[in-house]
Amino acid sequence: MAGNRWEWLGMDGNARMSFFPLAYFGYWKIDFIFDRSDFKSVNQKSFSQEGIKDICWLKTLNRFIFISSKEIFTLNEKRMILDPCQLYFNSNISWERGTCSETSLFLSNFGQNPFIVELNLCPSVHFNKCYQSEIISQENEVINDIKYNNGYIAIILENVLINQSRFELRSN
Repeated sequence: MAGNRWEWLGMDGNARMSFFPLAYFGYWKIDFIFDRSDFKSVNQKSFSQEGIKDICWLKTLNRFIFISSKEIFTLNEKRMILDPCQLYFNSNISWERGTCSETSLFLSNFGQNPFIVELNLCPSVHFNKCYQSEIISQENEVINDIKYNNGYIAIILENVLINQSRFELRSN
């Protein structure tokens, strides 16, 4: 295999595999769900929503959350339908990454002045907090990825001008 470990799947290097019973890969608006035990396709569906950017698992709802640049969806796995979530937050923001805790959805944007928004999910979706100046310490940094686990948010920040990345682990 060459430098890209996903070449054998015919995917670009931006593909992701998450570690729960089902694995997801998004490629050109076509989404594949695989059973990890034998890596056979369980279901496949092409969604018309533009730019699915990220996916995370919300244990409290027992559903996948799909993040597009302008909308957030939950996946009804039985019917393979994306149901939009109503977000009462500035709609001019382009979302890039997301991760879930037991009760919250964390969304990040990409570009100038990046930040992370925490939305509480229960009993309804509503704004909780915005993390901005606490995260970015250097000019030209962007949030490349975020993940939540056991009360901590892992953040990968990248300085695009000097092609350097750094990792931060923050308590929630």
